[in-house]
Amino acid sequence: ALWGPALCWTGPVSRRSLLAASVGLCLGVPRQAEAQMEKRVAFPLPKGYRDAVVEAATTLKNALELEEKYAYERPPAEVEKKMTKLEQDSTRLVNGYGMKYVSDKGIPENDPLRSHAVYFYFGQAVGLFKDALKEDSLEVNRKQIIKQLKQALDTVEEVGLAQ
Repeated sequence: ALWGPALCWTGPVSRRSLLAASVGLCLGVPRQAEAQMEKRVAFPLPKGYRDAVVEAATTLKNALELEEKYAYERPPAEVEKKMTKLEQDSTRLVNGYGMKYVSDKGIPENDPLRSHAVYFYFGQAVGLFKDALKEDSLEVNRKQIIKQLKQALDTVEEVGLAQ
C-alpha cells in the first residue's frame, strides 16, 4: 500500500486501495494486550452502537469473503461491480465507526463501550486488517480477519440490545 506521511492514500484508486482506505480513520483502534482481554465485559448494547458495528463489520466481512472467493480468478463484471460497491461501503462505514467510537472526538475514554467484548473483537479485526494491508499479507490473513469479524457479530447477537 502507498500510504503518505499523513496516512492518506497516495496510490492509484483500485478495489484494494478503496478497501485499504476503510482503515484510514480506524488506525487508532486499540490492539489491547492479552492482560486487558480479561477486562472485557458483555452487556446489552445501545441501538446506535449496535447498528454501527453490525453494519460496518458485516460489510467489511462480505467484501473480504467475496474477494476471497475470487482470489485466483478474475470475477465477472457484475461481481467486480458488487466488490467495488462493498469496498466503498466498508470504507464509509468503518471510517464512520472510527470517527464516532474510536477517535479523540468519539466516545469518552472511560465509556463502558470501550471495555465491551464487541468493541474489542471489532478493534482486533480492524487492527489485523490494517496490519495485513501494511505487510501486503491480506491473502494469508483474510480468514483470521473474517473470523474476528464473525466473533464480533456473534457477540452482538449474544448480548442483545439495551432497553
